Amino acid sequence: MTTIPVNCGQLCPPLQYSSVEWRLQTQVSSRSARDELKAEVIMKFKLIDSLANDKYVVMKTDITNLIRFHDVLEDALMSSRSQQLLQISRLT
Repeated sequence: MTTIPVNCGQLCPPLQYSSVEWRLQTQVSSRSARDELKAEVIMKFKLIDSLANDKYVVMKTDITNLIRFHDVLEDALMSSRSQQLLQISRLT
């Protein structure tokens, strides 16, 4: 997995998640490979910038990478929740 560092500063306005559309695309078999199964998930994210302009990001991935994507986001969510709980416990 390759990580691309992004340092936009003031050049990139903050984006807010608005919605997602998704579809599952499968290829059950082909003439050359009868037992082959290919599944992809195509997601279209709608993001809104600080000026209320819509931005769309399309992501196409296989199931294995989608599971990895889910795990990374879940870990980030748990990490942010634990940091918030730590801050709350310090206040009490």
